[in-house]
Amino acid sequence: MELAEIARRSKVSLDTVLSSLTKADEFVKLSRGVATRKGNVVHLAAFPIGLGGRAVLKECRTVLKRWHARHGTLLAPVTHENTRARRIAEALGFRKYDETETHVWLAKEES
Repeated sequence: MELAEIARRSKVSLDTVLSSLTKADEFVKLSRGVATRKGNVVHLAAFPIGLGGRAVLKECRTVLKRWHARHGTLLAPVTHENTRARRIAEALGFRKYDETETHVWLAKEES
């Protein structure tokens, strides 16, 4: 999946995606998306489709496991209106730990 497609599906500009990638400590291209990490804060732009969605979630779990080796707890901010992203994060083991005016903050402990 190309970055322009990720930006379109994420409803952000390509410049925003590129800026996020350059600020990240690490990013991983997924078959259907991208995962970024800055410190212990992660962002997943993953787009599972049908039964093939399991493969993308498996990719995400592999990346998160590697990042857990460096950081015991991973955090993921999700905007309130992005219910799709929250469902994916929760499927990956993230749970709500805080909330701000703009985001629900999810945390995942090392398993």
